[in-house]
Amino acid sequence: SMFGMGLVTLFPAWAVDILHGNSTTNGFLQSARGFGAVIFALIIATVNKYIERGKYLILSVVTLPIMIFLFSFNRSLIISLFLLVIIGGLIIVQFNLSNGLIQTIVEENFRGRVLSFYTFTFFALYPLGSLWIGYIAEHLGITNAVLINSIILFLFFVIIKIKNPHLSKVR
Repeated sequence: SMFGMGLVTLFPAWAVDILHGNSTTNGFLQSARGFGAVIFALIIATVNKYIERGKYLILSVVTLPIMIFLFSFNRSLIISLFLLVIIGGLIIVQFNLSNGLIQTIVEENFRGRVLSFYTFTFFALYPLGSLWIGYIAEHLGITNAVLINSIILFLFFVIIKIKNPHLSKVR
C-alpha cells in the first residue's frame, strides 16, 4: 500500500501538469481507478473459489509495477484512464487475495493478530506512501516519483518471489 496507493496523491498534479487538464481530469483519473477496483472485485468475488489464489496474487504483484511504470511515461488521458482501471483492479485483487490467503494459511489462534497487523500496515503505510511520493515528486518531478515507485514495487515482487516460491501454488 505504501508504494502502490501513494500514486493517488499525485493525481491532481498529474491531471494539470502532465495531462494539461483541470479538476475534471483529476475526477476522471480518480474514477477510473475506482471503476477498475469495482470491476476486478466483482470478478474476484465470482471466481475466487475456482482459482489458484496464490498464482493470481503473484500475477497481480508483478503486473502492478509494470502498469505503474507504463503510466509514468504516459501523456494521454485515454491511455491514463485505461491504465488506471487496470491499476485500481490490481490493487483490489492484491488486497482481496492476500487477505483471503492470510485467513486460510494462518493458524486460527494467530489469525486475529496477523489480520490486525495486516490492517495496521495498510492504514499506516498508505499515508506514509503519500508523504514519500509527494516528497520525491517535489524534488525529482512527478513522473520520476511514479517511475521510482514502480521500480520499488517490482523489487518487492522479486523479494516476495524469492522468499515464498511456493506462494503461487496456494489455493
